[in-house]
Amino acid sequence: MKHNIFARAIFALVLFSLLFSTAIAAQIQEQRMPVKVAQEGFPFHMPQTRATSFDLADLLSGGDTMMYAFLHISQFLPTTIIPHSSPVIPLEKALKPEVGKVKLATHLGKLSLDAYLANPQSYVQGYLVIHKGKIVYEKYPGMREVDSHVWASNGKILTSLVIALLAQEGKIDVKKTVGFYMPDFKDTAWQDIPVIDVLDMATGTDIVENDKTRSDPNSVATRLFQSIMGVKSASGTLESHTDVLKSAKKTAPSGRAFEYASGVTQMLVLLAEAVEQKCWADIFEEHVWSKMGVESDMLIPLTPDGIAAVQGLASSRLRDLGRLGMLYTPSWKKASKEQIVSKQMLNNIQNGCRPEIFTKGHMGIAMTKRFAQQPKCNGWQWDAVFHDGDIYKSGLMGQGLYVSPSRNLVIVWFSADKTASATGYSRAIATSGLFQ
Repeated sequence: MKHNIFARAIFALVLFSLLFSTAIAAQIQEQRMPVKVAQEGFPFHMPQTRATSFDLADLLSGGDTMMYAFLHISQFLPTTIIPHSSPVIPLEKALKPEVGKVKLATHLGKLSLDAYLANPQSYVQGYLVIHKGKIVYEKYPGMREVDSHVWASNGKILTSLVIALLAQEGKIDVKKTVGFYMPDFKDTAWQDIPVIDVLDMATGTDIVENDKTRSDPNSVATRLFQSIMGVKSASGTLESHTDVLKSAKKTAPSGRAFEYASGVTQMLVLLAEAVEQKCWADIFEEHVWSKMGVESDMLIPLTPDGIAAVQGLASSRLRDLGRLGMLYTPSWKKASKEQIVSKQMLNNIQNGCRPEIFTKGHMGIAMTKRFAQQPKCNGWQWDAVFHDGDIYKSGLMGQGLYVSPSRNLVIVWFSADKTASATGYSRAIATSGLFQ
């Protein structure tokens, strides 16, 4: 009898613990607004709607503040507007419902794309698939199609595109060093680093960006984010964007390992400005945006000292991110009035990359886990280049750009999810056989 009473007591305790932990988990889940509020309208009483600034913790939280800020970035940071000046080239629709049936194992279970986007815990805000220049799949679970949304690190490829165009014009030789083009960076760790190593994020400096450096208040990565957002560093000073970059130290020879860093991207911004003697936004407008038939203005936040924060804060409509991807496909004519990405530029990304450096940094390993297969390499600010020539760029909180030039296919999505589970659908869709 005593044993039965004891057993019942233990069972009751375990049951109570399970119910209590489940209730706490549910409460935590309920603390976050559903993603549909971004489509229907955020509550007026929400403190973030009156905010004039936000800190790095807000940006990395993946919560309501981040979700709001990514749709209203110009309320938080000084922003330059790159207008859509050419006539809009409408994207025709040829919807293919089969795309939504593609299944993938995610953190929510094995789900079709349709089911995943409909799940309130997926936090995908918009998903778009373009084949041969036509929209074959488009959903907006957590935003309106007219909303502009932060690209996060998808914006990094804009800097490499500008460098590629300047190289095509003979103004930059990517084999020459940063110091050759930027005398202001002589006597710094950047002086002898070839431009190609900056493009491939293989600089061998302590500017590397990962969970450890993001949580270290004294790291170059954290200090750079703070300088971009106008936040004082741990020392209590507001450092300049350029001075933080100059403070980077060499840790190894360049060209050895793929070491992800937003600061590396910002060096490409400064490089383009040094060569052209123009602000980066003007260079990008002249060479790219003014030639495209986009629907929206491009919004580029600026640092307090006026540098374009292209490394993660460029913002536009989802369809215009899709059009940017189309520049790398045979359907570029349906996105631009003239060819911007040449065959040679695409070949440099697909075949000029270095497989030997890919898995020697944390990002290459992360890409392999994300796709459950090892891509061939990274290059020119793209995070993954696959053996079939497909290319992929990721962004904080699950933003994504996937381009399959051989299939004439572009897949783009905006998200407010730390897990980035939506990423794998892109590769699954591309290799599903629907777009041979």
